[in-house]
Amino acid sequence: MAKWVLKLLRLLGALYLALAVGVIVFSKLAKGSGRDQIREFNRDRLNPWMMERAGGEHWYASVVEHTGRTSGKRYETPVVMHPVDGHVAIPLPYGQGVDWLENLRHAGCGRAMHKGIQYELTEPTIVTRNAITDGLGRRDSLRYGVFGIDEFVQLRAKPVAADRPVAV
Repeated sequence: MAKWVLKLLRLLGALYLALAVGVIVFSKLAKGSGRDQIREFNRDRLNPWMMERAGGEHWYASVVEHTGRTSGKRYETPVVMHPVDGHVAIPLPYGQGVDWLENLRHAGCGRAMHKGIQYELTEPTIVTRNAITDGLGRRDSLRYGVFGIDEFVQLRAKPVAADRPVAV
């Protein structure tokens, strides 16, 4: 794919993410149901499109694979993932009650595809943005702070294939 197309896709993804997070913050301030509406839109409309790209070497979103805590069914969910000191940190703009996180916490493990590399995920722990600010970098930390995203799940991330380069 042409480099300019990849740049355009990244820009569009980043713009949508900024818009969605902005609406979430606004809905928090307005104490409305806008956050749930965005969550439903993302789940039903955006996630299927994102899954075609997520986890790829040239895409900003990653894929978390998890097992349903009651169904036992395998699920995949696109997320934003940041490597932080041998772990990965995933922002929680919708809070801790999302299904993929509850499934990971119940199982204690899962998998992820990040930048074309598959990882085993273990030890899900909720952390604050302040606890991982150094690992996030100043720009990302500031952006999450502006949008009121202060909760992250941090997971130990181990590459599945040892012969591949480690991105975490």
